[in-house]
Amino acid sequence: MSGAPDPATLPPGHPLRKLATSLGVAGPAGAPQGPAQGFPSGPQGRPPQAQRPAQVIQPQAQAAQRAPDPLGRPFTLPSGGLLYGDHSGSVIISPMRGEQEEIIAGAGEGLSATPTLRHVVQQCVDCQGIPYEKLELSDWSALLLHIFSLSLGEDNIPLFPVCPTCNTQFDGSRSLSMVPCRVLRRAAPGEATTWPPETAQDEDEDLRILREMGIDSSTPQSAEQAYISGPLVEPIEVPLANGQTIGVRYLRLEDLIQAEDFAERSQSTQATTPGAKLHSFIHARQIATIDGKSVGVLDAMRWVKQTPMPLLAELRLAVERRSFGYELSPSFKCPRGHSFRQQLPLNGAMFRRRLGTQVR
Repeated sequence: MSGAPDPATLPPGHPLRKLATSLGVAGPAGAPQGPAQGFPSGPQGRPPQAQRPAQVIQPQAQAAQRAPDPLGRPFTLPSGGLLYGDHSGSVIISPMRGEQEEIIAGAGEGLSATPTLRHVVQQCVDCQGIPYEKLELSDWSALLLHIFSLSLGEDNIPLFPVCPTCNTQFDGSRSLSMVPCRVLRRAAPGEATTWPPETAQDEDEDLRILREMGIDSSTPQSAEQAYISGPLVEPIEVPLANGQTIGVRYLRLEDLIQAEDFAERSQSTQATTPGAKLHSFIHARQIATIDGKSVGVLDAMRWVKQTPMPLLAELRLAVERRSFGYELSPSFKCPRGHSFRQQLPLNGAMFRRRLGTQVR
């Protein structure tokens, strides 16, 4: 295998693709996949340790002491709080102020921007008792999108994608409510449960585009409701064809922090390329048990490296079936009729460029 594949080659909503988007290290086919931008090169090509962005995660208890924001509004996480015990999933988000805008203005692009974004999101959300670093990545990505929308005062996401086929740039702006999102909700007494899904079928690309556009939709929202009888229990046991049972867990914000550190130390930035070091590390972070025995990341990494690719693909599909949150690589169709997928730019550029974000 050569080169970095388009993130669309992974199933829509795949946790590895979501994490790659959060890291800002995965782009369309042909995009540069070199060392993380924003870091001056040090000895052996590694960014100097002294210039690494400081970790800004603070204990949630400190955030809880701040006064309520009069501009704050409730927001329900896509997980519905089902990953956080008896939590309702409702948090309070606030728009950015000038202080946060100054912080964003100094942020880099790609991997170097994520510590800054974590800091800004933490300042704009009251997690209502959920430790910030324990937020599931799909929940955190949803917070980032909605804080962006609230800060700009509109639901529209200004996007100007460039077609990879004809190189035409066009206005692909869309309402945040039209970005597909799977949300989990606790089923009411007597209500049928629809989680976990037993199968995941690929949707025709044209039908998916029409659904994202809201065509023939009975509701302006593109959220897919999945009803569950109780809290999400981890690890989720996945039986494989070789007889092994792998227990997988959802990725948290703290996993993103570790992935950033691993990417810097290994000089690996290809989170969506099977076989790449960062990709293997992220996959290993999802594995909690092997045949009922708890394993650490070292043993999980050894298992990933030694397991045949068909079994790894089987495990990834099982994880994808249980994913939730926003589709971070929505479909576009250029004026010349070419359909393609590109990732939403979840980095400082989304907040800075008020006239639209160029998606590549």
